[in-house]
Amino acid sequence: MKAYSNGCVERVQETILEECWKPTFARYLIPKYTGLRLDLRRYLKLYNTDRAHNGRLTKGRTPEQVIGKQKMWSRPRRHVSR
Repeated sequence: MKAYSNGCVERVQETILEECWKPTFARYLIPKYTGLRLDLRRYLKLYNTDRAHNGRLTKGRTPEQVIGKQKMWSRPRRHVSR
């Protein structure tokens, strides 16, 4: 059996923790859910559109440039079986 790693997912989670959550919790004594959600939304927009990534696949591009704007921000359609 081959072992698979989810290193990419773990790296994204660590980056969000370091660059979004820790600064957010340091700013507020008692953070509110709506404020946390807004901070995360702002950070993900920055992460996906403005922040260059140095990964093997991204090569200095943003995720939006790699995946495409339409795919990045559109919601996937649910398949309804009848």
